[in-house]
Amino acid sequence: MQIKLKLETTIEEIQKQFTSLFPHLKLGFFRDLNQDQILTANELIRNDKLKISELSDIAISGTLEIDPLQTIIDFEKSILSQYGLQVQVFRKSGNAWLVTTSTDSKTFAEQEALAIEMNRTIEKAESSDYQEHD
Repeated sequence: MQIKLKLETTIEEIQKQFTSLFPHLKLGFFRDLNQDQILTANELIRNDKLKISELSDIAISGTLEIDPLQTIIDFEKSILSQYGLQVQVFRKSGNAWLVTTSTDSKTFAEQEALAIEMNRTIEKAESSDYQEHD
């Protein structure tokens, strides 16, 4: 998959294209406010209308390559070095989105499969009929 990046490309546009390929994964964009290389919830950018030119000092123009067999860690490092963008991949788990840091060595395809399986397990558990017994 290729995502064309231009100065006026918004976070939302990138996220929509990414999610069209991996519906159970999403990209979170961050600003490392204290420059400690540790991205926290308060550094997550919640305004998806921001243009990527507002997030990076690097003149952004090019193509973001996303290969299902690429590991998450390689992708995150690549987008940081090429475009100066702090990105984390999240995996859907029920109604929550989990940061994939403990499984970043897995590929996009493996993360998507894991998310599908996790959500299948959650749906099955939620659909059970529980009744109180005396």
